[in-house]
Amino acid sequence: MDRQETEHIIDELEAMKQFSSTDAYAGLQNKIKHKKRQRRKRLQFISIGSAVAAIVLVVIWTQFMTVRVSNPNSMPLSHHLKDGSTVTLNMYSQISYKRTFNHRTIKLKGEAFFEVTPNTQSPFVVKTSNANIKVVGTSFNVLCNEVNNSTEVLVKSGIVELSSNHLQDKTINLEVNDYAIARNKTLDKQQLTDLNYMAWRDHKITFKNQPLSEVVATLNRVYHTDIQLSNKALDTIQLSSTYYQLSCEEVLTSICITLDLQQKQQGNHYILSK
Repeated sequence: MDRQETEHIIDELEAMKQFSSTDAYAGLQNKIKHKKRQRRKRLQFISIGSAVAAIVLVVIWTQFMTVRVSNPNSMPLSHHLKDGSTVTLNMYSQISYKRTFNHRTIKLKGEAFFEVTPNTQSPFVVKTSNANIKVVGTSFNVLCNEVNNSTEVLVKSGIVELSSNHLQDKTINLEVNDYAIARNKTLDKQQLTDLNYMAWRDHKITFKNQPLSEVVATLNRVYHTDIQLSNKALDTIQLSSTYYQLSCEEVLTSICITLDLQQKQQGNHYILSK
């Protein structure tokens, strides 16, 4: 063995002396920890991704399972339900319900007239922002005013059960032509004096010696328009007349002829003057 080979063997022996089993084990542990960290990050990413995907699926499923019907037009909109019932929506009103409609429950914003198919095994429920209306089979009108947090109910046929979200265990039963309001912590039957309360639905409008100011207020509510009187002197002029299924323009023309008035139109705005 020559000198060069001898020196090479000595170098390898020195390297072997420097090798530590403890260092090797520590290096192995570091590699294992690094792989575990990478795995945890991948699992966390997968978990977050799964959670986001689940939320998206719930939102999509909820949207798919919910039916929403809105009426953006000035004319009433009729919508037929799976159970044979019919809902007529006033302008700017909306209903929503589960697509299956197994429990016959509807949420209402605005105003609607309900004609409910009888089913004693499954009551029909209308939910507003502050009240619940439960029926078996009847026809009734519901006006939900979210501005003053009130719900008005007028019964046309059958029996209606009205309860307030603010009053526990208190309900009132309403029969034909009964009218009630649930407002804040009150729930009472009241006398309905407005002859044109339901005029939004059938456009049958009746005035009996009513001041022109009240006439204008009724027309604005029924036709969702803006009619104004040119001066206060016109407020007390009285009108007695009936209009059936006429347009706002036709009603105003008739009123102007009857009371010898003039009208000026600017878009959806009308001004009546002497």
